[in-house]
Amino acid sequence: MNDLHGVEKERRLSAYIDTLNRGRTPVAHRMGSADDQDGVRAAVRAVRRLKGPVVPNRSFERRLLRHLGIPVSVSRRQTGMAKVALLALLLTVLAGLTFMVYTATKKGPLEALMERLQALETGTVPADLRSYSGTIKPFQAGECLVFFLPPDKKLIRETESGAVRATNGRVWWCYEPAARTAHLGDTAGSWAGFYRLEGQWPFHTQTFTRANDDSRYEQLVISGTARVLGRKTYVLSLRHGEGFSESRLWVDTVTSLPLRQAEVGSDGTLYSVSEFTAIDFSPSLDPGMFDPAFPEGTLIVHHKTGELQELGQEVDVRLREPASLLAYVYADRAYLSSWVDPDAPGGSAWEIIWFYQPPFRLGTTGTELRVCASNRPMEMPSGTPEAVELAPGVSGSV
Repeated sequence: MNDLHGVEKERRLSAYIDTLNRGRTPVAHRMGSADDQDGVRAAVRAVRRLKGPVVPNRSFERRLLRHLGIPVSVSRRQTGMAKVALLALLLTVLAGLTFMVYTATKKGPLEALMERLQALETGTVPADLRSYSGTIKPFQAGECLVFFLPPDKKLIRETESGAVRATNGRVWWCYEPAARTAHLGDTAGSWAGFYRLEGQWPFHTQTFTRANDDSRYEQLVISGTARVLGRKTYVLSLRHGEGFSESRLWVDTVTSLPLRQAEVGSDGTLYSVSEFTAIDFSPSLDPGMFDPAFPEGTLIVHHKTGELQELGQEVDVRLREPASLLAYVYADRAYLSSWVDPDAPGGSAWEIIWFYQPPFRLGTTGTELRVCASNRPMEMPSGTPEAVELAPGVSGSV
Protein backbone atom coordinates (compact mmCIF):
# COMPACT_ATOMS: atom_id res chain seq x y z
CA MET A 1 0.00 0.00 0.00
CA ASN A 2 2.77 2.39 0.95
CA ASP A 3 4.72 1.56 -2.21
CA LEU A 4 1.71 2.39 -4.38
CA HIS A 5 1.25 5.66 -2.50
CA GLY A 6 4.90 6.60 -3.09
CA VAL A 7 4.74 5.80 -6.80
CA GLU A 8 1.67 8.00 -7.18
CA LYS A 9 3.38 10.94 -5.44
CA GLU A 10 6.47 10.51 -7.62
CA ARG A 11 4.32 10.49 -10.76
CA ARG A 12 2.54 13.69 -9.74
CA LEU A 13 5.80 15.45 -8.85
CA SER A 14 7.39 14.44 -12.15
CA ALA A 15 4.37 15.71 -14.09
CA TYR A 16 4.52 19.04 -12.20
CA ILE A 17 8.22 19.47 -13.02
CA ASP A 18 7.52 18.73 -16.69
CA THR A 19 4.89 21.45 -16.67
CA LEU A 20 7.40 23.95 -15.24
CA ASN A 21 10.00 22.98 -17.82
CA ARG A 22 7.56 23.51 -20.67
CA GLY A 23 6.42 26.84 -19.34
CA ARG A 24 9.84 28.24 -18.30
CA THR A 25 12.82 26.81 -20.11
CA PRO A 26 16.37 27.63 -19.07
CA VAL A 27 16.43 30.28 -21.82
CA ALA A 28 13.56 32.09 -20.10
CA HIS A 29 15.68 32.29 -16.99
CA ARG A 30 18.49 33.84 -19.02
CA MET A 31 20.87 30.96 -18.36
CA GLY A 32 22.75 31.22 -21.59
CA SER A 33 25.67 28.87 -21.02
CA ALA A 34 25.47 25.16 -21.75
CA ASP A 35 26.88 24.38 -18.31
CA ASP A 36 24.02 26.22 -16.63
CA GLN A 37 21.44 24.34 -18.67
CA ASP A 38 23.11 20.99 -17.97
CA GLY A 39 22.98 21.83 -14.28
CA VAL A 40 19.26 22.51 -14.40
CA ARG A 41 18.57 19.25 -16.24
CA ALA A 42 20.65 17.31 -13.73
CA ALA A 43 18.68 18.87 -10.88
CA VAL A 44 15.38 17.91 -12.55
CA ARG A 45 16.48 14.33 -12.99
CA ALA A 46 17.57 14.17 -9.31
CA VAL A 47 14.21 15.48 -8.14
CA ARG A 48 12.37 12.95 -10.30
CA ARG A 49 14.24 10.12 -8.59
CA LEU A 50 13.10 11.26 -5.12
CA LYS A 51 10.62 9.15 -3.24
CA GLY A 52 8.25 10.24 -0.55
CA PRO A 53 9.12 9.13 3.02
CA VAL A 54 7.47 5.97 4.24
CA VAL A 55 5.93 6.46 7.69
CA PRO A 56 5.12 3.36 9.80
CA ASN A 57 1.40 2.76 10.01
CA ARG A 58 -0.55 2.58 13.25
CA SER A 59 0.09 -1.17 13.68
CA PHE A 60 3.87 -0.66 13.78
CA GLU A 61 3.97 -0.04 17.57
CA ARG A 62 1.96 -3.20 18.35
CA ARG A 63 4.05 -5.35 16.04
CA LEU A 64 7.24 -4.04 17.63
CA LEU A 65 6.01 -4.80 21.15
CA ARG A 66 4.94 -8.31 20.17
CA HIS A 67 8.33 -8.88 18.57
CA LEU A 68 9.98 -7.88 21.86
CA GLY A 69 7.61 -10.10 23.86
CA ILE A 70 6.01 -7.21 25.81
CA PRO A 71 2.22 -7.27 26.43
CA VAL A 72 0.62 -4.30 24.70
CA SER A 73 -1.80 -3.33 27.51
CA VAL A 74 0.87 -3.45 30.26
CA SER A 75 3.35 -1.41 28.23
CA ARG A 76 0.92 1.42 27.64
CA ARG A 77 0.06 1.66 31.35
CA GLN A 78 3.73 1.60 32.36
CA THR A 79 4.59 4.14 29.69
CA GLY A 80 1.88 6.49 30.96
CA MET A 81 3.05 6.14 34.56
CA ALA A 82 6.64 6.77 33.51
CA LYS A 83 5.63 9.90 31.65
CA VAL A 84 3.71 11.18 34.69
CA ALA A 85 6.65 10.42 37.00
CA LEU A 86 9.10 12.13 34.68
CA LEU A 87 6.87 15.20 34.42
CA ALA A 88 6.51 15.35 38.21
CA LEU A 89 10.29 15.11 38.60
CA LEU A 90 10.87 17.91 36.13
CA LEU A 91 8.31 20.12 37.85
CA THR A 92 9.93 19.43 41.24
CA VAL A 93 13.38 20.35 39.95
CA LEU A 94 12.02 23.49 38.29
CA ALA A 95 10.24 24.55 41.48
CA GLY A 96 13.41 23.99 43.52
CA LEU A 97 15.52 26.08 41.16
CA THR A 98 12.90 28.84 41.15
CA PHE A 99 12.84 28.91 44.96
CA MET A 100 16.65 29.03 45.15
CA VAL A 101 16.80 31.97 42.74
CA TYR A 102 13.99 33.75 44.61
CA THR A 103 15.58 33.36 48.02
CA ALA A 104 19.00 34.39 46.70
CA THR A 105 17.75 37.61 45.10
CA LYS A 106 14.93 38.65 47.41
CA LYS A 107 15.84 40.96 50.28
CA GLY A 108 13.93 40.87 53.50
CA PRO A 109 12.62 44.11 55.08
CA LEU A 110 15.64 44.43 57.37
CA GLU A 111 18.20 43.87 54.59
CA ALA A 112 16.42 46.35 52.30
CA LEU A 113 16.32 48.97 55.06
CA MET A 114 20.02 48.49 55.85
CA GLU A 115 20.89 48.88 52.19
CA ARG A 116 19.02 52.19 51.95
CA LEU A 117 20.59 53.55 55.16
CA GLN A 118 24.07 52.63 53.89
CA ALA A 119 23.30 54.45 50.63
CA LEU A 120 22.36 57.57 52.59
CA GLU A 121 25.63 57.37 54.53
CA THR A 122 27.64 57.42 51.31
CA GLY A 123 25.63 60.28 49.81
CA THR A 124 23.52 58.15 47.45
CA VAL A 125 20.01 59.56 47.64
CA PRO A 126 17.08 57.14 47.14
CA ALA A 127 14.65 58.11 44.39
CA ASP A 128 11.88 58.47 46.98
CA LEU A 129 13.80 61.13 48.94
CA ARG A 130 12.98 64.53 47.50
CA SER A 131 13.82 67.92 48.96
CA TYR A 132 12.91 68.53 52.58
CA SER A 133 13.21 71.12 55.31
CA GLY A 134 12.70 70.77 59.02
CA THR A 135 13.71 71.50 62.58
CA ILE A 136 16.07 69.18 64.43
CA LYS A 137 16.75 68.99 68.15
CA PRO A 138 20.06 67.12 68.53
CA PHE A 139 21.11 65.52 71.79
CA GLN A 140 23.33 67.92 73.79
CA ALA A 141 23.17 70.63 71.12
CA GLY A 142 20.95 73.57 70.21
CA GLU A 143 18.02 73.48 67.84
CA CYS A 144 18.87 73.61 64.12
CA LEU A 145 17.03 74.26 60.88
CA VAL A 146 17.94 71.89 58.09
CA PHE A 147 17.34 72.18 54.33
CA PHE A 148 18.11 69.54 51.70
CA LEU A 149 17.89 69.62 47.91
CA PRO A 150 18.91 66.41 46.09
CA PRO A 151 21.26 65.09 45.20
CA ASP A 152 23.91 66.82 47.35
CA LYS A 153 22.85 70.30 48.53
CA LYS A 154 22.44 70.72 52.27
CA LEU A 155 22.29 73.63 54.74
CA ILE A 156 22.11 73.59 58.53
CA ARG A 157 21.50 76.79 60.51
CA GLU A 158 21.82 76.95 64.28
CA THR A 159 18.76 78.73 65.64
CA GLU A 160 20.46 80.41 68.59
CA SER A 161 23.88 81.44 67.20
CA GLY A 162 22.91 81.87 63.55
CA ALA A 163 25.96 79.87 62.43
CA VAL A 164 25.47 78.24 59.04
CA ARG A 165 27.07 75.12 57.58
CA ALA A 166 26.28 74.21 53.99
CA THR A 167 27.42 72.56 50.78
CA ASN A 168 26.36 72.89 47.16
CA GLY A 169 28.08 69.61 46.25
CA ARG A 170 31.27 71.37 45.10
CA VAL A 171 32.23 73.54 48.07
CA TRP A 172 31.73 73.02 51.81
CA TRP A 173 31.40 76.20 53.84
CA CYS A 174 30.58 77.59 57.25
CA TYR A 175 29.81 81.12 58.45
CA GLU A 176 30.10 82.09 62.11
CA PRO A 177 28.51 85.51 62.63
CA ALA A 178 29.85 86.00 66.17
CA ALA A 179 33.46 85.68 64.96
CA ARG A 180 32.76 87.23 61.52
CA THR A 181 34.68 84.25 60.14
CA ALA A 182 33.91 81.92 57.24
CA HIS A 183 35.44 78.57 56.33
CA LEU A 184 35.68 77.18 52.79
CA GLY A 185 36.71 73.55 52.13
CA ASP A 186 37.25 71.26 49.16
CA THR A 187 35.75 68.20 50.89
CA ALA A 188 33.50 67.46 53.83
CA GLY A 189 36.54 66.22 55.74
CA SER A 190 38.79 69.21 55.09
CA TRP A 191 37.70 70.94 58.31
CA ALA A 192 36.32 69.46 61.52
CA GLY A 193 33.44 71.94 61.56
CA PHE A 194 31.89 70.39 58.45
CA TYR A 195 31.03 67.14 60.22
CA ARG A 196 27.38 68.12 60.55
CA LEU A 197 27.07 68.01 56.76
CA GLU A 198 28.16 64.37 56.61
CA GLY A 199 25.72 61.47 56.62
CA GLN A 200 22.44 62.06 58.39
CA TRP A 201 23.67 64.13 61.34
CA PRO A 202 22.68 64.13 64.18
CA PHE A 203 21.56 60.53 63.66
CA HIS A 204 24.36 57.97 64.00
CA THR A 205 23.11 55.42 61.48
CA GLN A 206 26.49 53.64 61.54
CA THR A 207 25.52 52.30 64.96
CA PHE A 208 23.00 50.12 63.14
CA THR A 209 24.51 49.56 59.68
CA ARG A 210 27.81 48.38 61.20
CA ALA A 211 26.30 46.32 63.99
CA ASN A 212 27.65 42.80 64.41
CA ASP A 213 24.42 40.87 64.03
CA ASP A 214 26.30 37.57 64.39
CA SER A 215 27.38 38.48 67.90
CA ARG A 216 25.52 36.87 70.75
CA TYR A 217 25.62 40.25 72.50
CA GLU A 218 23.84 42.19 69.74
CA GLN A 219 20.60 41.61 67.88
CA LEU A 220 19.39 43.92 65.12
CA VAL A 221 15.67 43.73 64.32
CA ILE A 222 12.75 45.77 63.05
CA SER A 223 10.77 45.73 66.27
CA GLY A 224 7.63 47.34 64.85
CA THR A 225 6.22 50.52 63.38
CA ALA A 226 5.30 53.86 64.93
CA ARG A 227 4.16 57.29 63.82
CA VAL A 228 6.55 60.22 64.11
CA LEU A 229 5.28 63.67 63.09
CA GLY A 230 2.32 61.97 61.46
CA ARG A 231 4.47 59.72 59.27
CA LYS A 232 4.78 55.95 59.47
CA THR A 233 8.24 54.76 60.52
CA TYR A 234 10.04 51.47 61.00
CA VAL A 235 11.43 51.09 64.50
CA LEU A 236 14.93 49.67 64.11
CA SER A 237 16.22 48.18 67.37
CA LEU A 238 19.75 47.16 68.28
CA ARG A 239 19.48 45.03 71.41
CA HIS A 240 22.52 44.59 73.64
CA GLY A 241 21.27 41.79 75.85
CA GLU A 242 18.97 41.21 78.76
CA GLY A 243 19.00 44.08 81.26
CA PHE A 244 20.96 46.47 79.02
CA SER A 245 19.82 49.55 77.14
CA GLU A 246 18.64 49.34 73.55
CA SER A 247 19.49 51.64 70.63
CA ARG A 248 16.52 52.60 68.48
CA LEU A 249 16.18 54.43 65.18
CA TRP A 250 12.84 55.54 63.73
CA VAL A 251 13.12 55.47 59.91
CA ASP A 252 10.53 56.91 57.55
CA THR A 253 9.02 54.03 55.54
CA VAL A 254 8.78 56.05 52.31
CA THR A 255 12.02 58.06 52.18
CA SER A 256 14.24 56.00 54.57
CA LEU A 257 15.14 59.28 56.30
CA PRO A 258 15.81 58.85 60.04
CA LEU A 259 13.38 60.95 62.07
CA ARG A 260 14.39 60.02 65.62
CA GLN A 261 17.14 58.20 67.50
CA ALA A 262 17.33 57.31 71.17
CA GLU A 263 18.74 55.00 73.77
CA VAL A 264 16.00 53.08 75.56
CA GLY A 265 16.54 51.82 79.09
CA SER A 266 15.45 48.41 80.27
CA ASP A 267 12.42 50.12 81.84
CA GLY A 268 11.43 51.82 78.55
CA THR A 269 12.79 55.28 79.41
CA LEU A 270 14.20 57.26 76.46
CA TYR A 271 17.72 58.69 76.79
CA SER A 272 20.02 60.63 74.44
CA VAL A 273 17.18 61.63 72.12
CA SER A 274 17.87 63.34 68.78
CA GLU A 275 14.84 64.00 66.58
CA PHE A 276 13.06 66.06 64.01
CA THR A 277 10.50 68.27 65.72
CA ALA A 278 9.04 69.41 62.39
CA ILE A 279 9.53 68.33 58.77
CA ASP A 280 8.22 69.27 55.32
CA PHE A 281 8.83 67.01 52.33
CA SER A 282 7.59 69.51 49.74
CA PRO A 283 9.32 72.83 50.47
CA SER A 284 10.13 75.47 47.86
CA LEU A 285 13.92 75.88 48.02
CA ASP A 286 16.15 78.25 46.05
CA PRO A 287 19.29 76.38 44.86
CA GLY A 288 21.29 79.58 45.37
CA MET A 289 20.81 79.40 49.13
CA PHE A 290 23.41 76.61 49.25
CA ASP A 291 26.17 78.70 47.60
CA PRO A 292 28.68 80.51 49.86
CA ALA A 293 28.00 84.23 50.41
CA PHE A 294 29.43 86.27 53.29
CA PRO A 295 29.10 89.85 54.53
CA GLU A 296 31.84 92.30 53.63
CA GLY A 297 34.75 92.23 56.05
CA THR A 298 34.41 88.52 56.81
CA LEU A 299 37.68 86.69 57.46
CA ILE A 300 37.71 83.71 55.08
CA VAL A 301 39.76 80.65 56.03
CA HIS A 302 40.48 78.20 53.19
CA HIS A 303 40.81 74.50 53.99
CA LYS A 304 42.33 71.80 51.80
CA THR A 305 43.26 68.13 52.13
CA GLY A 306 46.12 66.29 50.44
CA GLU A 307 49.57 64.76 50.79
CA LEU A 308 51.83 66.37 53.38
CA GLN A 309 54.58 67.56 51.02
CA GLU A 310 52.05 68.72 48.40
CA LEU A 311 50.36 70.93 50.98
CA GLY A 312 53.80 72.20 51.99
CA GLN A 313 54.40 73.25 48.39
CA GLU A 314 51.13 75.16 48.49
CA VAL A 315 52.68 77.49 51.10
CA ASP A 316 56.19 77.24 49.63
CA VAL A 317 57.81 75.33 52.48
CA ARG A 318 59.39 71.90 52.77
CA LEU A 319 58.49 70.39 56.13
CA ARG A 320 60.74 68.11 58.12
CA GLU A 321 59.05 65.25 59.90
CA PRO A 322 59.79 64.85 63.62
CA ALA A 323 62.81 62.78 64.49
CA SER A 324 62.72 59.47 66.40
CA LEU A 325 59.61 58.16 64.65
CA LEU A 326 59.08 54.43 64.51
CA ALA A 327 60.17 52.92 61.21
CA TYR A 328 56.75 51.60 60.19
CA VAL A 329 54.68 54.76 60.71
CA TYR A 330 53.90 57.16 57.88
CA ALA A 331 52.14 60.49 57.42
CA ASP A 332 48.56 59.53 56.64
CA ARG A 333 46.23 62.50 56.31
CA ALA A 334 47.11 66.18 56.17
CA TYR A 335 45.05 69.37 56.29
CA LEU A 336 46.00 72.89 55.25
CA SER A 337 44.28 76.04 56.53
CA SER A 338 45.25 79.45 55.17
CA TRP A 339 43.91 82.98 55.52
CA VAL A 340 44.87 86.61 54.95
CA ASP A 341 46.86 88.05 57.88
CA PRO A 342 48.77 91.34 57.47
CA ASP A 343 50.98 90.45 60.44
CA ALA A 344 52.07 87.11 58.99
CA PRO A 345 55.04 86.70 56.59
CA GLY A 346 53.91 87.55 53.10
CA GLY A 347 50.56 88.72 54.42
CA SER A 348 49.19 85.16 54.58
CA ALA A 349 48.98 82.86 57.58
CA TRP A 350 48.82 79.10 57.31
CA GLU A 351 48.67 76.00 59.43
CA ILE A 352 49.18 72.36 58.44
CA ILE A 353 48.03 69.47 60.63
CA TRP A 354 48.83 65.86 59.85
CA PHE A 355 48.45 62.47 61.50
CA TYR A 356 50.40 59.23 61.40
CA GLN A 357 49.33 55.67 60.66
CA PRO A 358 49.11 53.13 62.10
CA PRO A 359 47.84 54.94 65.20
CA PHE A 360 49.92 54.54 68.33
CA ARG A 361 50.15 56.22 71.70
CA LEU A 362 52.86 58.78 72.22
CA GLY A 363 54.57 58.83 75.63
CA THR A 364 52.20 59.02 78.57
CA THR A 365 49.83 61.57 77.06
CA GLY A 366 47.47 58.91 75.71
CA THR A 367 46.85 60.81 72.45
CA GLU A 368 47.17 59.95 68.78
CA LEU A 369 50.33 61.24 67.12
CA ARG A 370 49.29 64.57 65.60
CA VAL A 371 51.70 67.15 64.21
CA CYS A 372 50.88 70.81 63.66
CA ALA A 373 53.03 73.34 61.80
CA SER A 374 52.42 77.05 61.20
CA ASN A 375 54.19 80.22 60.10
CA ARG A 376 52.78 81.99 63.17
CA PRO A 377 53.83 81.64 66.80
CA MET A 378 51.85 78.78 68.33
CA GLU A 379 50.45 78.41 71.79
CA MET A 380 51.59 75.04 73.04
CA PRO A 381 48.62 72.98 74.20
CA SER A 382 48.70 71.46 77.66
CA GLY A 383 50.42 68.08 77.78
CA THR A 384 52.18 68.41 74.42
CA PRO A 385 55.39 66.40 74.78
CA GLU A 386 57.45 68.03 72.06
CA ALA A 387 57.88 71.49 70.51
CA VAL A 388 59.99 71.50 67.36
CA GLU A 389 61.05 73.68 64.45
CA LEU A 390 59.78 71.82 61.38
CA ALA A 391 61.24 74.25 58.83
CA PRO A 392 63.20 77.49 58.95
CA GLY A 393 60.89 79.97 60.64
CA VAL A 394 58.16 77.34 61.06
CA SER A 395 57.11 76.38 64.56
CA GLY A 396 55.44 73.10 65.33
CA SER A 397 53.97 70.94 68.04
CA VAL A 398 53.76 67.18 68.25
